[in-house]
Amino acid sequence: MFCCRAKDNTPTYFRIHRSYIASHSSVIGDMISVPSPHDGQQLYDGVPMVYFSADPGDMEKFLNFFYQPG
Repeated sequence: MFCCRAKDNTPTYFRIHRSYIASHSSVIGDMISVPSPHDGQQLYDGVPMVYFSADPGDMEKFLNFFYQPG
């Protein structure tokens, strides 16, 4: 689960397929592989959270790039 906050601090959550995004980006793959939830990582609906300082609209465009049909 990715979380980005708008300028008004409203969170936007993106539920992504971990293996799919990791296969396209080794940097993001590393970010979502560590640490495990028992190491203090927050969960959202039972899914580990990864926080980004990006604008939610920019993150949506970024993720859409990976999820476009080939």
